[in-house]
Amino acid sequence: MLKKLSRSATLGVALALVALAASFAVSPKAFAQSGQSDSTLEIRLRTRLSGPPLNGQTPHGKAEFEQEDSGRKFSVEVQGVTLPNGTILVVGVNGTRVGTLKIQGGDGTPLLVRCHAPNVTKGSKVVIRAAGNAIMSGTF
Repeated sequence: MLKKLSRSATLGVALALVALAASFAVSPKAFAQSGQSDSTLEIRLRTRLSGPPLNGQTPHGKAEFEQEDSGRKFSVEVQGVTLPNGTILVVGVNGTRVGTLKIQGGDGTPLLVRCHAPNVTKGSKVVIRAAGNAIMSGTF
């Protein structure tokens, strides 16, 4: 039989849960500085990008995300994008625009124009768009 907790006991349990949750919310930098670990926290996520055939070729590529104590790094590499030179590709993560690529060179090589490192977690979706249309995507 379960015993009903008094109001003060219920409050004590709630405060203990809040304290436990707060202990998991410590920043990686604070954890490393606390002396509890000699190693740094590293998060690395990768995904393959793919899309339907485009002008006779199937576009593909990869996206990578790294987070360390010193900061975040996000990169995208695409291949097989058969669009005219000068075409701007928009890179989005979870529906937010994070950068652009510009098709340049005789072989349609993309050149990174602008990008900032988004917050990426497992399940984050990367979408590459040209003229508003998704040409390839992947999920971390």
